[in-house]
Amino acid sequence: MITLTFGIKKPQDGDKGQQHFDAMEENWQQVNDHNHEGTNSIKLGSAAFNHTSQNIVNSGWVSVGNGIYRQAVSTVGGLAFENYELLFRNTANGDRLFLDTEKIGASQFYVYCNDNTVDVTIRYA
Repeated sequence: MITLTFGIKKPQDGDKGQQHFDAMEENWQQVNDHNHEGTNSIKLGSAAFNHTSQNIVNSGWVSVGNGIYRQAVSTVGGLAFENYELLFRNTANGDRLFLDTEKIGASQFYVYCNDNTVDVTIRYA
């Protein structure tokens, strides 16, 4: 029996009977328990996940007072707002933005910002 990276057992010639079934049982347990955090399985990077993004332009910002602006956004393809984590980036330079949101419908939300000159890329993950 060969133990592979992350504990998976690979039978060799001559590994038969109970030994083979014990290894199979351990492998299924490993498949069930792994979480891709790097110690019990390969660590997954962000490239392993599907992402959808959309851009909102600075001409859409509307003042709500006190130097705060908001823009109504409809999610791409009618995605349910609460099913996604939103990541905001400055479209011009890629800098991460920490913007507030407010749900206004199943697939619509407001984005709040204090700079009405910024174009924003929204990434849904």
